Amino acid sequence: MITAVMPTYGRWDVAVERGEGCYLYATDGRKFLDFTSGIAVTSLGHCHPHLIEAVTAQAQKLWHVSNLFQIPGQQKLAERLTANSFADTVFFNNSGAEAVELSIKVARKYQSETGHPERLAGDCAPVTRRTESIRRRGYTRGRLRGGRSRRPRRFSATSLVGP
Repeated sequence: MITAVMPTYGRWDVAVERGEGCYLYATDGRKFLDFTSGIAVTSLGHCHPHLIEAVTAQAQKLWHVSNLFQIPGQQKLAERLTANSFADTVFFNNSGAEAVELSIKVARKYQSETGHPERLAGDCAPVTRRTESIRRRGYTRGRLRGGRSRRPRRFSATSLVGP
């Protein structure tokens, strides 16, 4: 029988109850330095008072809205980031796949504008008979065409429902 939480990770035998700063606390009282940071999504640490205040205030106004709309808070953050970094513009995305997709598009745009469109023409991977047939059959779904993996996955959802 499969567990209620899909077994896609080799989980450690530690039940985490709470976090504080860079530390995690297990239900049995053990304290751990959090080197995992929610696999890079909690890089600001756990439960900092200013972060709790900012998230609470935002949640009371608007939790999520599509990038199809103009978002004043997003604009303000983008202006702060560009004023304090090398960047002239920033891109807000929801996943690593979207970040990879954008990097491919930016690289293609750069090569095209600098007179070398052949360097990243078409797809992000070398065209082979297999990738060409995938593209021809319309296998790609959504916006993540370039960043999708072409190798078989170790875990298959079909193993949950049968052949």
